[in-house]
Amino acid sequence: MSEKVGRGAQGFDFTRLDEIDDEVDDDTAAWSCVRDNITGLIWESKTDTFTSTLHSNSQSYSWYQSDGEEGFDGDTNGVNTSCYINNCNTKDYIAEVNSQGLCNFRDWRLPTHNELLSILHPGQSAAPMIDTDYFPHTIDALTAPVWYWTQDASADGFSNQRAQNAWAIDFASGNDNFLNKSTAGRVRLVRAWR
Repeated sequence: MSEKVGRGAQGFDFTRLDEIDDEVDDDTAAWSCVRDNITGLIWESKTDTFTSTLHSNSQSYSWYQSDGEEGFDGDTNGVNTSCYINNCNTKDYIAEVNSQGLCNFRDWRLPTHNELLSILHPGQSAAPMIDTDYFPHTIDALTAPVWYWTQDASADGFSNQRAQNAWAIDFASGNDNFLNKSTAGRVRLVRAWR
């Protein structure tokens, strides 16, 4: 087993990054991104509920991609979505984050199902099921799921030959499921480091 580059619970190996992609110490109070030194992915870091910023963990979005490759595009403003941009959907959120150049990058995207599962921490004894030392502002609802969208459409839920659902992962329980694309879900963006 190779030595960890950064730190993290159990087999995780994370490094905190500031707004220009420089590594920062673990005692730093704020960071913008987290690099997974095992997978080579860089993850968006969220801010807490009480901040009115683009990256606040309280915002929710409907799944939307207008490229037509995944069947039903989704909704530009789904049911019970709430955000600080005009249209509360994944496509517009990605565009806004990329226009601002989070951590000096402009190629942010929704993670695949497997990518999002890679930061799930099933060894946690309580919600949220993620290493909260590196992802501290992951919402941990005690009575309801907290779904985070993946980019993957689901084969379940077809209507008029078009996929109505997409996969999401609940970081409160660690479960995955498909949700209707119009449903409000959270977003944690990712990009490739290597």
